[in-house]
Amino acid sequence: MGDSSLEELDLTGFDMTKLPSSSYNKYVMTLFFQNTNSLKSLKLSDKFRIWGTDDTNVELPEILPNNEYSGKWENIGSGTNENPNGKDVWTSKELTQNFNLNPKNDTYVWQPISNKAADLTVKYLDTNGNKISADVVKSGDIGDTYTTEQKSIAGYVFKNVQGNVTGTLTDQAQTVTYIYKVDQSTLNVKDSTIYTGDKWKPQDNFVSATDVDGNDLDFSQVTVDASNIDTNKEGTYEVIYSYGGLTQKAKITVKLNQTNVESANINPITSQDVVITGILPAYGETNTGQKIELSYSSAAMFSLNNKVYNQNTVSGNQMFNYSITRLNKDYYTFTFTLPNGEVFASGDKLDWFIIPATLPTGSPQLSQKLSTEIIVGELKAVVNVHDSSIYVGDTWKAEDNFDSALDKDGNKVGFSQMTVDDSKVDITTAGVYDVTYTFDGVTSNAKVTVKDRQTAVNVHDSTLYVGDTWKAEENFDSAFDKDGHKVDFSQLTVDDSKLDPNTPGIYDVTYTYDGVASTAKVSVKNRQTAINVHDSSIYVGDNWKAEENFDSAFDKDGHKVDFSQLTVDDSKVHTSKAGVYDVSYTYDGVTSIAKITVKDKESTILPSEDDKNKEKSSEKNIEKINTKKTTSEGSMSENKLPETGEARLVVVATMIGGLAILLISVLMAKKQVKK
Repeated sequence: MGDSSLEELDLTGFDMTKLPSSSYNKYVMTLFFQNTNSLKSLKLSDKFRIWGTDDTNVELPEILPNNEYSGKWENIGSGTNENPNGKDVWTSKELTQNFNLNPKNDTYVWQPISNKAADLTVKYLDTNGNKISADVVKSGDIGDTYTTEQKSIAGYVFKNVQGNVTGTLTDQAQTVTYIYKVDQSTLNVKDSTIYTGDKWKPQDNFVSATDVDGNDLDFSQVTVDASNIDTNKEGTYEVIYSYGGLTQKAKITVKLNQTNVESANINPITSQDVVITGILPAYGETNTGQKIELSYSSAAMFSLNNKVYNQNTVSGNQMFNYSITRLNKDYYTFTFTLPNGEVFASGDKLDWFIIPATLPTGSPQLSQKLSTEIIVGELKAVVNVHDSSIYVGDTWKAEDNFDSALDKDGNKVGFSQMTVDDSKVDITTAGVYDVTYTFDGVTSNAKVTVKDRQTAVNVHDSTLYVGDTWKAEENFDSAFDKDGHKVDFSQLTVDDSKLDPNTPGIYDVTYTYDGVASTAKVSVKNRQTAINVHDSSIYVGDNWKAEENFDSAFDKDGHKVDFSQLTVDDSKVHTSKAGVYDVSYTYDGVTSIAKITVKDKESTILPSEDDKNKEKSSEKNIEKINTKKTTSEGSMSENKLPETGEARLVVVATMIGGLAILLISVLMAKKQVKK
């Protein structure tokens, strides 16, 4: 008899697997659990067995269901006594009957009625179903309300949601899925530099923009803040461009616009000279690239050894003769002649000189470039050379950079009298090299810049088919000159003389520019395009489709082509009218014709009643004739039957007659031949 106050029972210490099966009936658990109405926890092991028979009841009390318990036992599994989560959910009777089928180490408790709701999972996926943010799981009790949130995910924009974004938790698992698409929106701007007085608008610094779907946006759809820029004042300004959640800043640098003028170039002055000569620029150029023509005044002045000379009468200044003449469209020449027979002496110092220039009204102000101080040198030899640039592999000699030379008396000196040091020049390696030219103690230096040759011709191979049209430009990609500047195809020399587009083969085509050649291989293949169809016959009223007369088709490479890729003209076919019709099947310029013959159906003529009567009468006459013949033959048979010997004679006679006829025929044929 059980204990009615017992709430927990541990039976794991029982090992009932070692009892012989013959003992089972002796140890049945008659009334083993009787009256254990309070038993809520039953701890069992895989070695415990609940033995009973049809006549024996272990009397485990059934659980009465209520607000707390379902009325069934449940194994704990990985849960707890309060929250079991096992898979065995049985009544008391089912527990005593089923445990032995799969005994286990576990505790069976009364199954509590839980108010806990199933979880709700919020997922965040892209349009391909890929997770782009961590799931959010919401838990609670049945009946609790929930709200889900749309996340802001970098690189994506919300598209739609699947499921209820708000609702109530239930005992069933729920899922809400937020779908996002890739955000393809872009906004690109650029910095720039302008000059005071220039016209400027925000669109000048806008490059491009796209919306979330990657579609190009018009500038009008972009928001711009350019409130702080002043194009009439030097400075660096920020302009803000916005679209959606994107913001970009462009820097606008405003510089002072000036007219820049080259410094005057004064020829060397040596002792005993009485004239200063040089050149002046005829034009200035603004920062924005605008050319401004200069006008020079008749006034000029200079300072020699801190003594001021002026063309006009100025108190305390010496006078001199001054002239300015247009040399060409870009330069003027000028001369200052010392007054009163004065000459320059070695060591004299020309401190400065001024030849005022004026600009057209409204031009940007003149940027002053003052002449540098010049010291009058001794009368000596002059060697004039110039700098130059060549390219790796070019031929070069020192004489190329020599201009002229004079001895100290002003006599011309040839290049052969120069002492030249060009030992550092390496025309196979890019670099800047100094070359010195020396005569009578005077040395001049020329810089020879050797540049990498960037000449290149880029072409590609190709394949065409017999009969195709082809131009050499089709295989040309790009070309560059020795400075890396792009070269047009028209500047190349092309040799395609070997190519025959009507004969299969592989041909070389050469493209040459400035000594650099590239070869493209043009493969000419046989065109294997073919369409195979067949003729057919049908009858008026039959169903017919163009595909029925199609056998096969192949493209120019011999690959099979599906019927759906053909162009078919069956417009002339009338299946309701007898005739012969052409159906054309075309693919890639090849056409085949199938003939469709539509025939009239043959008529079936039913006999009339008169014909039927005549036929019956004829049949009766035939029967009568056959009857008479049979009777006659029968009578003959009855009158005389041949003897055995007579029958043989008849057969032999017949054979001899046949041979005779054959022999006569042969003889007659021979006579005909002779004639």
